[in-house]
Order: sequence, then structure tokens, then C-alpha cells
Amino acid sequence: MRQDAGRRRNPKGGSPMRIVRRLGQFVQKIASGLRAADQRFVQECLLGLTRRGSTMLTEIGRGLKERCALKHTEKRLSRMAGTEHFDDERLRANYLSEVGRLTERQLPYVAVDLSDIAKPNGKTMEALCRVRDGSSRRERMTTGSRRRKPGRRTRSGSPQKVASTRREAKVRVEKAAELVPGYLVFEAVATHPEQHHVLPMMTEVFSTETPEFKSQNDEIDSRLRVLAPHVSPKAVWLFDRGFDGGYILKTLIDLKLQWVVRMLGTRNVEFAKGPKRMDVLADGLVLPHSVRVRTRTKGSRDVERLVHFTSIPVHLHGVEGQRGLIVASLGRHKRMMLLCWRVPRSPEEAAQLLRAYLRRWSVEDSGRACKQLVGIEDVRVQSLRAISRLVRLAGMALGWLCLLLLFARKTVAEILSRAKTVGREPLLLLYRLLEGIRHPA
Repeated sequence: MRQDAGRRRNPKGGSPMRIVRRLGQFVQKIASGLRAADQRFVQECLLGLTRRGSTMLTEIGRGLKERCALKHTEKRLSRMAGTEHFDDERLRANYLSEVGRLTERQLPYVAVDLSDIAKPNGKTMEALCRVRDGSSRRERMTTGSRRRKPGRRTRSGSPQKVASTRREAKVRVEKAAELVPGYLVFEAVATHPEQHHVLPMMTEVFSTETPEFKSQNDEIDSRLRVLAPHVSPKAVWLFDRGFDGGYILKTLIDLKLQWVVRMLGTRNVEFAKGPKRMDVLADGLVLPHSVRVRTRTKGSRDVERLVHFTSIPVHLHGVEGQRGLIVASLGRHKRMMLLCWRVPRSPEEAAQLLRAYLRRWSVEDSGRACKQLVGIEDVRVQSLRAISRLVRLAGMALGWLCLLLLFARKTVAEILSRAKTVGREPLLLLYRLLEGIRHPA
């Protein structure tokens, strides 16, 4: 009777034991078909990543809170992280089957981007390549001064008073991303057009220094072909500049996807009288339609602004079929050019695709969360196989938390009530959710 009464007095949906139980149910789905030892490894990694927020094996071991010595836990995790017998393909397929169904209704947009993991001090890590570390920029400061002209004389002959004979030195800061050793990361997330829901679908590490590496386009192509069968055919894929090459566009057409790609403007297109450079064509168009959209600013805030746009049919050299080009002005000097898989049938559809592309920033939010919340840049293992496995599991841990936000509302509400924040509340509830899980009341 006392045990039953104790259970009734502690029915909190956000209790640590309830969280572990929910995580175990998730692991049973994504680790189905794996060996028992591999299933245990997946659950331990997801639990340690959630509790400690780092891919370091010692931190994951501390999050497990085992009775044995930490060095024994770390040794076991290290052996499992680098083993050749782990079925990574089955784990990835199970996870994509679990989250891919949400692209039918809940999260109808898939944003794709390339990121990086900077390891400037990881000299002994396997297959390190050169990456452009955008998060760590070097600053170059230049100072200059100029003397003021002497004051003019008044009618009485006395010179006017001058506060200072020298101007204050001007400081100019130039920021440039450094090239450092590291790894490239392919990221794909499912997102919602209006709400701040971000669900990582694929977080894959690759290197340009491996023997099987052919080109960056080939790496993107192979991952898109793995991801596409698990995504709803109604979903719209969003790509930034850099994915506008003919190789990637042909892959998207071959997979029969619905896509929106931002163009650089240097490509020639066939329009009306003949070939014309895309940015020159865009600057000469009249933008008769307008729509209010929410865009992201540098301060990670959503602001509402009025956007003027138009859409026209174009033909690209080397790309079959007629495509649609949406040209929009967001109040900047250069106009935004979005190439679509087909010509929008109405201004309303073009406005919908424009809103869809502006949600591509969700993949940036996901990449930042992977580094800040589950610490993919903290990875310290040596082999590329172990690095890829831990980074993939870190993305899955973040995906499980996103599933909690979508489907476990009572549990999430209980956890969020315990999370304490200072200042402005983050747009992504993942930050508050992890704060409540790691620091329970």
C-alpha cells in the first residue's frame, strides 16, 4: 500500500525516470534489428548526450551515472564507437522511417545545407580536411588618423579655438573565415512554415581526404538519394546558394522532388528574346505583387516585412524542362532569385514558395543547436568511423527531443515549467527543454 501511495504522490510526467522510459521506447524503434550490444550502445549514447550535451566519451559516461569506474565505461563506449560490426545503415534507415513520415503533414519542408566541424588541434584524427570555419573569424584592425585643418582667423585676428588637432582614430574591423582542419557535415532538417519546429533528419560527416571521396557534389548526391525515399513526395526541399550547380539540379530532377534553390545570378537563362544573365534579368523586372513574410535577422529575431516579388518561366542551359524563377526584393541592394521545380501557377503559390524558402533558416538553427546542445564539435575519438557514428547519434538525440516537443506536450510542459531562463526566451524550445531535463527541480 505504501508503495502504491508513493507512486500516486509522484505522477510527474517530466520526472527523470519517465524521460528515460520514453527514450527507451524511441531506441526500440530506431535500433530494431541491431544486436543487443549495439542497442545498448545507442541508448547509452543518446542518454549521455541528452544529459551532458557533449560527444566526448567521458562526458557521455558521466551522464550514465554507472557504479563502475569511469575509465571502464569510457573504454566500452570507445570500443563500440569504432567497431566494424555496428550496422550504421540499418540504424539510419530506421531513424529516417520514424521521422520521415512527419513530412506528410506536420513538417512539410526539408531544408538542406552544409556545415563544418572545426578541429584545429586534432592532429591525430583520421582524414582531417580543410574547412572554412565560419564560427571563428579572425579580426584584422586598421587604425588611421588625420589632422584637422587649423582654425580660421576671426576679424580681430585671433584664431578660432579648436577642440582637438587630431581626429579620433577610426578602427576598421575586417572579418574573414579561417581555413582550419576539420570535417564537413551534411545537414537536412524538416521544418514548419509558421512554427519554430526543427527536426534533424540527417547529420552526416564526410571528408575530402578519404580514398573514396570523388567530389562534394557526389557526397551531396549520395545522401540525397538515401534521404529522398523516406520523405513525402509532397514535401518542398529548400536549398541555399551553392546548390545551384547543374549536377545537383539534375539529381533533384532525377529524384522527382519539389524544390526551391536560391541562385547566385551568374547563370545564363533563356527568356523571351534570347539568353540573358540571371541577375541582369532580375534587376530589369517589375515586381507587381507583394506579401508580408517573417524573416530572420542577424540577432536571431523574426521580423515581419513587406516583400515585393514576381515569377516568370525560364529555361536553363543543360537542365531539361521549363522552370520557374521567383524574383523578390527584401529591401536590399541585390534581389533574391529563387529557382523552382516548375513555374508557379499563381501569385499566391509564388508567395507560398517564397515563404517556404525563408524558413530555410531552420537548418542554421539546427546546426547551431547540434554544436551548442549536443556538442558535435567536442568529438575526440580518432577514427573517422567513430566520429561519423557519434555525430549521427548526436543528431538523433536532438531529433528525439524535437519529437517530444511535437507529441509529448504534457511531459514537455512539466519540463519547461522547471527551466529557468535569463533575458529573451529563445525561439527554439529545445534550449529550455534541455535546461529542464539537465537541471530537474
